[in-house]
Amino acid sequence: MCQSIETTALCVTAAHFHLLGRFRDAQVRPPVGQAKKHACFVLKDSGLAGRLWTAKAKVTPIRDRGHQVNVFHYICRHQAEGAWLWTFRDGIYWPSTIQRK
Repeated sequence: MCQSIETTALCVTAAHFHLLGRFRDAQVRPPVGQAKKHACFVLKDSGLAGRLWTAKAKVTPIRDRGHQVNVFHYICRHQAEGAWLWTFRDGIYWPSTIQRK
């Protein structure tokens, strides 16, 4: 299910995350929930304890190209605050913390 998100930009901070992506249909929360669940398992296997995410993600549809560009730059600016950032410009790679099966 997580593969149904065509991700353009993703940042993760200590408190929240932002995702800019294209989804196969209007059902955004199920694939985002699956991605959050997978991240929880990976982080807990790495030693993180406690609750990680809130129950529901806030979903804001992109209105037009200008809005998309603004959201992309908003997400990228979080890196200056210490967020982990990935964008489509980084290509596809598998960090050593993620185990492919």
